Amino acid sequence: MRAGSNNIIVLLVIVLVLFIIAPVQLCLCKNSSSGYIMQERQALVNLRESFTDNSSMHINLWKGKDHCQWEGVGCDAITGRVVKLALGHNTCRCQYDYDFACLCPLVARQLNPSVLELKQLNYLDLSGTYFPGAPIPAFLGNLSNLQFLDVSSTFSYVHDIGWLSNLSSLKHLAMGGVSLRKKYNLMQMLPNSLLFLELSYCELTNMHFPSGRVNSTFLTKLQVLDLSHNLLFGPIPDTFRNLTSIRDLNLGSNALTSIPYSLISFRSLVHLHLSYNQFFGTEASNLMQMLPNSLLYLKLSYCELTNMHFPSDRVNSTFLTKLQVLDLSHNSLFGPIPDTLQNLTSIRDLNLGFNALTSIPYWLISFRSLVHLHLSYNQFLGTEASVLSILTNMCSLCSLDLSNSITVLGGLGQGHGNYSRCKRYNLQVLKLRGNRIKDTLPGLLGQFSNLESLHLEMNSFYGPIPSSLGNLLSLKTVILSNNQLNGPIPSSLGNLLTLETLDLSGNLLNGSIPTTFGRLKNLMILGVAKNSLAGISDHIGNISNLRALDLSGNLLNGPIPNIFGGLSSLSVLDLSGNLFDGPIPNIFGGLTSLSVLDLSNNQLNGSIPESLGQLENLTTLRVANNSLTGSMPDILIGTNFQTKEEQHILDISNNQMSGSIPEDFGYHHPYLHDLILQGNLLEGSIPDSLCKMGKLFVLDLSRNRFSGKIPNCWGLGSQEFSIMNLASNKLSGTIPSSFENISVVWLNLSNNSLHGEAFEVLKRIAALQILDLGENKFSEKISSLEGMEYLQSLRLRQNLFGGEIPTSLCQFPFLQILDLADNNLSGSIPPCIGHLTGMLDETDAAQYYSNAPGPSIGMAAAPTDEQWEKEGLKQVLKGLEQDYTKNLQYLVNIDLSKNNLEGSIPDSLTSLSGLIGLNLSNNHFSGKIPRNIQKMKSLESIDFSNNHLSGPIPTNMSTMDNLGFLNLSNNNFSGHIPRNDHFLTFDELSFAGNPYLCGEPLKKKCSSFVEDEIPTSTSHEDKNDKKEKVLFYFVIALGFITGFWAFLGTLLLKKNWRRAYFRYVDEVVDKLYVAIIVRIARPKR
Repeated sequence: MRAGSNNIIVLLVIVLVLFIIAPVQLCLCKNSSSGYIMQERQALVNLRESFTDNSSMHINLWKGKDHCQWEGVGCDAITGRVVKLALGHNTCRCQYDYDFACLCPLVARQLNPSVLELKQLNYLDLSGTYFPGAPIPAFLGNLSNLQFLDVSSTFSYVHDIGWLSNLSSLKHLAMGGVSLRKKYNLMQMLPNSLLFLELSYCELTNMHFPSGRVNSTFLTKLQVLDLSHNLLFGPIPDTFRNLTSIRDLNLGSNALTSIPYSLISFRSLVHLHLSYNQFFGTEASNLMQMLPNSLLYLKLSYCELTNMHFPSDRVNSTFLTKLQVLDLSHNSLFGPIPDTLQNLTSIRDLNLGFNALTSIPYWLISFRSLVHLHLSYNQFLGTEASVLSILTNMCSLCSLDLSNSITVLGGLGQGHGNYSRCKRYNLQVLKLRGNRIKDTLPGLLGQFSNLESLHLEMNSFYGPIPSSLGNLLSLKTVILSNNQLNGPIPSSLGNLLTLETLDLSGNLLNGSIPTTFGRLKNLMILGVAKNSLAGISDHIGNISNLRALDLSGNLLNGPIPNIFGGLSSLSVLDLSGNLFDGPIPNIFGGLTSLSVLDLSNNQLNGSIPESLGQLENLTTLRVANNSLTGSMPDILIGTNFQTKEEQHILDISNNQMSGSIPEDFGYHHPYLHDLILQGNLLEGSIPDSLCKMGKLFVLDLSRNRFSGKIPNCWGLGSQEFSIMNLASNKLSGTIPSSFENISVVWLNLSNNSLHGEAFEVLKRIAALQILDLGENKFSEKISSLEGMEYLQSLRLRQNLFGGEIPTSLCQFPFLQILDLADNNLSGSIPPCIGHLTGMLDETDAAQYYSNAPGPSIGMAAAPTDEQWEKEGLKQVLKGLEQDYTKNLQYLVNIDLSKNNLEGSIPDSLTSLSGLIGLNLSNNHFSGKIPRNIQKMKSLESIDFSNNHLSGPIPTNMSTMDNLGFLNLSNNNFSGHIPRNDHFLTFDELSFAGNPYLCGEPLKKKCSSFVEDEIPTSTSHEDKNDKKEKVLFYFVIALGFITGFWAFLGTLLLKKNWRRAYFRYVDEVVDKLYVAIIVRIARPKR
């Protein structure tokens, strides 16, 4: 008993001594390291001051005495020494790009060597910094305690990789985005301690992985390896067979073609990423046999896989049964979903999108573990498992995406088999957009109580919206736009209190917006455009979080209601295309968050309220097609369009605005993208300040009363216009020389009083595709147009242009419209006009561009700008002048009418197989219609009237089935009018004024000798006929004289020839005499 007590006493004494000694040791330790701590603090200060741009980083908060509290800095709890420096994802307070590189990093010329003072550092993350053009410093190899190093997208390259071998404790190394080109000793320098290695975007090739010179010890321990986005090609390098401990392998985005047999021995491999490779051909057909049984995650998208990669008799079914995630999207699978995949009994995420699959097998619904199913962008013509059978049997399914896949017009289908009628549905996301589903919305949708996102847009759903949708209380997104749904909007949708986005646009809905919508406090986007709604509930003003409201294209009428004034969070408001009348209310001035306001296409009147000038965030104002009045200063004073991030648009077109554009307008709106003032009563001169608007993309001042000269100051702001339209004003003077400094695609200066030389300046605008100078006073000769190689439409109608048609026009491969009508052009049509490849039909054009060098057809495609659909080009087709807008890109037309052109119509013209309109009327053309004119199979309109054409009308013209307008009047055609096929549709006016034509529809009947009635000459052809006759008789006389004297002269000069000739003649005469006497004497016997 006493011994036990003594032992307890001794133990207590020892513990007491330890408690006394430990604090003393700790104190001594801290005192001994206090000098290092001050050195490390100063090192961090030096590091902070070395960065030149840290405005967006929290490193500028490195203040205070305790540096261990600074963000990104970690210290040892006992010694206080710095062991962690994280300047990566946690300190880069900004967005990341596609490859997750920091877009606003700390910037310095090079890494400050003061980091070497952090001798206990074991964690260094520099991924949020950037040293442009600098190599990785070799002194990082002196940080021997490092276990974690991340320099991804930080340095540009590395001089010597040898320093890596000094980091014997390193477990995590990330060097993505650092060029390691020609660092072929890389794999030898990596330390054996590594478990994680990320080398994406490093320009690595197969030469970096030689099988005989690789640190195999390091490879056998590695658990995570990322070599994606490099230059590996061919089979996966044999070096990788040593990755026996690998768990996550990423070889995506290379050019690999096959998988080695050794891969199946990777017993620890769980995640395998092989997307964006080229596993095509027979050498990769055994792909599915080479995959290890341990795999749970397999990504093979963009690998050019086909059905041959999934043979039912040669697949590792054991591996398939364990797989949980499989991505085969963006490949070339076709036909039914391969039966091989029915072994995926444990699958949770299956992505077969963007293939050419045609049917969904019924066995798919047996995947009870499936959570995410992606089948979008296929070509399902029929399905064993219908959409409803999938939804009602796969109870674990959380998301189903069948967007743009069901190509056959039909319903959701009932499929076959009994529905399980799950006790609980887990479906959260349903996407069936862009199909051709023609069906009613099933009430079954109301049973998916966990549904959060419903996308059924761009189908043919009809009937009412089921009120059962109001039972889906978890819904956040409902998009039913562009269907054929009708009836009123169900009030039950007001029960969806979590709803954030509701889009019912493009349907046949009527009635009013329900009053229950006022309860949708979380709703941020509401779209009901393009319906037949006639009323708005006052309760809509209670939706306080509403950011975007689109009511356009309905039947809303009366004054604009004041309820919009309460939507303080509203950023986008579109009320266009309704029947609102009266003035624009002042309530919009209180919507301080408003950035887009569209009131166009209504019946509004009065002036634009000055209160709109209070909207500092406003970037787009559209009030076009109303009856607004007032002057420009009333509109623009106080309006701020100067936020750089947005495209700024001001559209007040087609109103009754008056006054002039303020002289300083351009200075106040330097970032305006579209300025559209067409169709008003604006006057005065165009201010020079518009030249300062460097971001201006669309400028349309047409159909106003502007006068004076066009400013000559363009190009000062590197302006690149899509459209510049100054047509239908009172502008005068010449085209300014500064136009050569701008880039413009569509230039319209028509219907003014401009004169002078146009092409000397315009031919320097290489981007020109549409040029309209019609209805002006230009009188120069059309000179060389070289340099305008992308020209699609050239309209010079109704000017005073003279000279001949230049052959340089034939060099425009994209020209579709050539309108030179109503000028003073002379000469003939150049034969090279048949080289206008832009006027070929699709078949001939494709054949030409496949055989001929030069730019492709798509190079001159018009920019995708919505204003192009509103701009027009006037053309005369089928005898009528029309303004072509949306269908302009499909028009192919040649109009050379009302000039002084002569000669014949060149045969080469008939090679323009895509030509739709051809007008050569009111010229002096002669000769016949080209005999191969039927080759112009796209022609819809031909006008050859008022010329001197002659000969018969080619009968093959009756086979031109597209021809809807024909005018051959007032020529000298002769013979029968073809009366078969399509020619039966033309009346007398098409052939009037041809005195030698006969037959229906003319009253003159054809006689049996029509040819005798054909004239030998006409007033214009007499000259040509006389020349031909004189030449004919001259040649005959010349031949006779030459032959006669050649024969007679020989007989006179050669005596022996003369005797032989006469002797021969005597012999012939004697023989003839004897023959005749004998023949006469025979009958007498």
